[in-house]
Amino acid sequence: MKKLDTLDDFLIKEKDPFKFYLLLGVDDINEFVGGDMRDFDKRLYHYFLKKYVDVIIYDDTDKQDFSEYDFSTNSIAYSNSVLHTNKNDKKTPVDDKIKKLNRQFKPRTEPIFLYNSNNTTSKIESYKGLDYMHEYFPKTVFDEKDLGEITFPMIAKPDMGHSGQGIKKFETLEEYETFMSKKSNKKYKFDLYSDCVDFKREFRAVFFRDKIVTISERILGKDGKSIFNKKIDEPTGFKYIEQDIERFPYLDSVMHMGKEANKFLDLNTFSMDFFLTTDNTLKIIEFNSGTGLGAYKFMKLYKTILDYFGFEIDFFVQRDIDSLCKTYLWNYAKKNKPEI
Repeated sequence: MKKLDTLDDFLIKEKDPFKFYLLLGVDDINEFVGGDMRDFDKRLYHYFLKKYVDVIIYDDTDKQDFSEYDFSTNSIAYSNSVLHTNKNDKKTPVDDKIKKLNRQFKPRTEPIFLYNSNNTTSKIESYKGLDYMHEYFPKTVFDEKDLGEITFPMIAKPDMGHSGQGIKKFETLEEYETFMSKKSNKKYKFDLYSDCVDFKREFRAVFFRDKIVTISERILGKDGKSIFNKKIDEPTGFKYIEQDIERFPYLDSVMHMGKEANKFLDLNTFSMDFFLTTDNTLKIIEFNSGTGLGAYKFMKLYKTILDYFGFEIDFFVQRDIDSLCKTYLWNYAKKNKPEI
């Protein structure tokens, strides 16, 4: 699928056709075919993925010996898994795990192997490491001793977590102190404290390196749960309304923020959540290295990855992607019409 310039290129191409390998952990399968559009995602999985992608299912990335697979040399192998640092295992830092994974591929072939590591992408690490982009973040401190620097109302977050769980809004310092003084609340631990931003809309942009895969507006779901009105343990219930990237009015700013941030994050695939404030500026909420990836979003990512590495997309593949994307979005809008 690469452009062929010489007879040798053509012969290599004929001997070793391009392949895209998708490495899915057992837990990833539910995400690929679950969620709000599970019936459609299942059809995408069984049609698009099985037709154009070699899917490899594994149990545990650290224990899996991928050298048993005869990967094509003209290929891309993608894993959406995030490699975690074991804080109790001083002998096996993330960098060593990455080297091990690379070695697992190298005995036979060397495809382009894409994965993520989270050694710099906890909320605390990303906030501190991205201090050079402080103008794009709400004012944030990491110790309750520094709450005098925050303008209330305040958003308090744990370092790890997802879907808004463990996040709480406090109107005043007194409300925070009262909450933390209760014995029943001792189980909650906050690691970041930020100004509460006045915003009109909020979005999520998914990146592959410095390329945008999708931009979606996040709106409240049927239950109306947000960090401003939910119980601390409850998840938020967002619906994602995909935007036309080329017509997105803040595209240049979003691309700039993502590109600058990834100089530090150094990730393949990541998402950036951000606000459009009441004064029409953009403020970053957070970055995520383990962004959710259903079958539909993977189709968009598949195209972006091939574009990034200079692979030409077959006419029939492109036709299928365009047709399936339109069908998916139409069905999504129909299913969620009362909310969007």
